[in-house]
Amino acid sequence: MSGGIGLGLGGGTLQIPPDENNIVSRTLPQPGSDEAPKYWMHQTGGHLVPAVERYLSGDELTIRDIALIQSYLRQWIDSPVWEFNPYLTPQGRFELATLRTLAKNALTKHDLDRIVRLAVDLGLDPL
Repeated sequence: MSGGIGLGLGGGTLQIPPDENNIVSRTLPQPGSDEAPKYWMHQTGGHLVPAVERYLSGDELTIRDIALIQSYLRQWIDSPVWEFNPYLTPQGRFELATLRTLAKNALTKHDLDRIVRLAVDLGLDPL
């Protein structure tokens, strides 16, 4: 798409067409703001990165690992930045709300798998 603006979101690029009717009334949050999603590899606490690495490797997860990953997924998915997608349809908004509820209630590795798969399907790849 020529003339559009490319935004790097979730590992991909969202193209916004050059259309004055497509202007977002709010600006995107700055990367350091509380509203911006924080990528797991940039976390400095020392616990999340090894937990996600175990998850990605298919290793057995502890209850703490699941809780850490669930918290990470919640902050990623709950970011208001995803609502700025100009192509987000009413169905997509419903799916985003559903995904946020699933992330809030995740208790098992199976739950995490489902959330990640749905997030990727919506273009919000958290991993």
